[in-house]
Amino acid sequence: MGISHQFFILYLVMSCSLVLGEEGGVLCKTPQYAEYGKTELINCEFEREFYAVYWYNSTNVATDLPILTLDASGKSGPGIVSREFDVHQNGSLVINEVTLEHDHSFTVIYVKTMASPIEVNVLVIVTKKPTTPHPSIDKCGQESRVCYAEIYEGSDVTCSVLNVRPSIDLYWVVRSATGDRNISSNTAVSDGPRFFSSQVTISKPFNQSHILQLLICKAVDLYELLEDDESVILVENRRINMSAIEPMAKLAFYSSKFSLQCVESDLSNIVWKRKMSDGEFHNVAVSFANEEIVGEEFKDSFEIGGQHSLVISDVKMEHEGLYACIYSGDRLEGTHTFEVSVAVLPEPRYPLVDGCDSQYCTKRTGTEGSLTCGIKGIRPKISLLWKVRYLESSPKINFKNQKQTAIISNDGYTYDVALTSEYTITDVSHRRLTIECVVVEKEFESLEMWTIVDLLFQNGTSVTPTAVTLQPTKSSLTWMVVFIIPFILAICAVSYFVYRKKKLRNANTVVRQSDLEKQETDQQELEPDLQETEPFYHEIMPEDPYTETDGRQSNYEMEKLKELRKRLQEAPSLDDICQVPVFFITFLGITGEIDTMPKFYSVTTMFKYFISRFFDHKRSEISNQENQSDLLIESDHRKLDRFAFQGLLRHASKRTEIMWNKEDACKEIGEALYQECVDLGILVEAEGLYDDQLEVRFCNKLICDWYAAHYFSYRVSTYGREDAKKYIGVDPCEHHYFHRFSCGLHLAASEEVKKYFKKQPDGVGDRLVILYDLEETGNLDNTKQALKDLFKDFKFVEIRQEDSKLFRMSTLQLCEIAHSLEISIPPLWITECFIDVDIQNGYIKLKNGLTLKLEIFKEVRIEEEKKALTEQKVCQVLELATKSETLEKIVFWRSLVPESLQENKDLLALLQEAQVKVQWLSKPGELYDLNFQTGHWEMYGGQEVTEEKYAQEVNGFRATGHYNQ
Repeated sequence: MGISHQFFILYLVMSCSLVLGEEGGVLCKTPQYAEYGKTELINCEFEREFYAVYWYNSTNVATDLPILTLDASGKSGPGIVSREFDVHQNGSLVINEVTLEHDHSFTVIYVKTMASPIEVNVLVIVTKKPTTPHPSIDKCGQESRVCYAEIYEGSDVTCSVLNVRPSIDLYWVVRSATGDRNISSNTAVSDGPRFFSSQVTISKPFNQSHILQLLICKAVDLYELLEDDESVILVENRRINMSAIEPMAKLAFYSSKFSLQCVESDLSNIVWKRKMSDGEFHNVAVSFANEEIVGEEFKDSFEIGGQHSLVISDVKMEHEGLYACIYSGDRLEGTHTFEVSVAVLPEPRYPLVDGCDSQYCTKRTGTEGSLTCGIKGIRPKISLLWKVRYLESSPKINFKNQKQTAIISNDGYTYDVALTSEYTITDVSHRRLTIECVVVEKEFESLEMWTIVDLLFQNGTSVTPTAVTLQPTKSSLTWMVVFIIPFILAICAVSYFVYRKKKLRNANTVVRQSDLEKQETDQQELEPDLQETEPFYHEIMPEDPYTETDGRQSNYEMEKLKELRKRLQEAPSLDDICQVPVFFITFLGITGEIDTMPKFYSVTTMFKYFISRFFDHKRSEISNQENQSDLLIESDHRKLDRFAFQGLLRHASKRTEIMWNKEDACKEIGEALYQECVDLGILVEAEGLYDDQLEVRFCNKLICDWYAAHYFSYRVSTYGREDAKKYIGVDPCEHHYFHRFSCGLHLAASEEVKKYFKKQPDGVGDRLVILYDLEETGNLDNTKQALKDLFKDFKFVEIRQEDSKLFRMSTLQLCEIAHSLEISIPPLWITECFIDVDIQNGYIKLKNGLTLKLEIFKEVRIEEEKKALTEQKVCQVLELATKSETLEKIVFWRSLVPESLQENKDLLALLQEAQVKVQWLSKPGELYDLNFQTGHWEMYGGQEVTEEKYAQEVNGFRATGHYNQ
């Protein structure tokens, strides 16, 4: 640089003003940070047009020369020559490679014009990121920010940040659901020749602590040198003898998804372990502080699921073994162990009986002989047992010499089990006995399987023992659906038919099915008047309980009905069948065996129970009259099955009544079977349009569903999936029992039904599948879990007018099942669906013939925005509410209700006694409570709704057009 230029710069220095920030179009932030070893820009914002910019490597501009200059001639200076510095075109300084020598203040002189030079000092702080982008915990290793470790008494835990500049302070905290708590520690900062290192150590931090402790190493990172300023370690600080803890038995099904839940509460810290071949428990997975860690050797098989559960995505045989979980929270901690057994279900999922082709079978046999049943391809190894189905039959048969064999299947891990037993019938008075081959497995309910056999025998004959055939043949499959008739529906059919037939013919009227439908709704068809059963009782009971002069016996029968209904309501999904009183009164008149009646978990098994009792009675009756012991319909009803199924399809395609003329029906099923079905009441004759013509139909659509389901199950199991497409046209609302029966009769049919409904919109398929799974397996555990999963995220359950009837129907059915299983149900919202109240039968009528019971809900909201509810309907709803032991609150929502209920003093007293809260919301923000003392509505704070206030509500409804009585 020439002397003249030096004097010029000296002139500028003497003329400039020192600024530390922004002035005269100059903005240089200070301090600015430059990362060690990087190329960094010391940024200053100058106006676009300037005379020159001079950068100094110090603040002593009076004696030092600039390291670089930028002016009209370009950039120059020693910094440019040495390549240590450079200058941006906007005048900012560039440090090509930052070193510690750059950790000081720089000066820039900005010359916009010769008369106004500006001097600015910029402090540059050199930073150095640490070796790891987070605090390092010695027990975790350098690379892991989150880890789990077993640290016992006497061990230290150290957290550090190494080779950093400027230094970073560290400290330890214990984290829980209530927040962070500081813990004492020893801190050290080492000042190296160029960089700093910090560490903090805690000694014996686990005295009187939880078994799992969540420790956080926190960094005070003022210069944002770390990507994460926290590192986490979950510490197990106590040795636990896992082998001393009694394990809970769990069953995981092969090739399925399986999860182990440690505890139901959502605790913060969970550690999962597994006992390996070396006899030690190895860590499988850890879940804490929104972190999930799965060990490297377990990542292909295991994952963490909801509520910290351990999930096996695809169960294999190697997953069998002993697992343990350690859990800890603010107030709860402990350890559980689980003995996981891998199960393989056989196909079919029931014992195969030699000579039978389905789970429900009828065998002609002698009073002595042998029976063989078996299961092929099952795990774990189970035992089989022959026994009587009903306890009262125990003295009638003796089983002896039961011999069981179990061999390992070809796959190497499942078993083929067979059982042969000799038997002797000791009581042949009824010529019929129901027995079953059952799987004996005490630990796992899901392995409960059985096959029911009705023995029809002749006195004095015997049967030679036969060997078991574990695989059903294709020809035998044709008999799989032959043996079951719904007792309950048959009883209804007989009573209904006898009454209707006499009534129609005595009046010489011509009645078609369509005329009956005009007189009765679907629900009324399922609920015939109790008095209509009177003619039937004359035919089947030895003494008529109904007389002209004394009705006490009728009341007695009603008490028996209540007792039976209570028993059946213990089983989920069956209470809808209870709505036909004639089924159960008739059943009690025949059997009277409430105390010995088993619990039912599906409608299919319940039908089987009732049908055996019904046929016992009818066979005895026929035998006494005609010296005949057999019913045609017991041995073969395949033609009737096909007959019913074709009726459903014709009804679906043409929307016509399921009805035939008598001549066609006889051709389809045969005259003998036809006459027997009419005598039993399964088929009902009615006079047709012409005097010489009789029309015939099933006594009830439910019994039609039953036989049609047998045919569908047979077709699918025999001919496969293509045949399943034929059932799609069957109305799932009007004939929903068709689908449930199909699922209960055969696994192949169940799979096709579920596959079809899973494709339905609005999630209705997922709800129906819960019903179908229960029908298929009878497994309450799976049903409970499915319902819990369904309802857990629901704030309320809503029945809306715009939803499909199928969606509403399935929702209500699942609510009833959940209630019977004591599962909490969210509040129910009835939106634009309310029709009426049936006090006598105890339910609310909804649109499309659906009904619901208030007693299964804790809170119900009825919204009828376009209606004014009459005092009678409101009182009827409230009367139902008083009869519920569950209901706590009922709300009338955006409807117009009566101004007062003060005239209904008895009802108000019952509401007060039942402690049911009653509210009325006329519009958003206007919520009133019913005062049970006065019968008037009250605003918040206890102020009574005046006549003037109520008139305003009425006028508001009229103004919006919402005043439809």
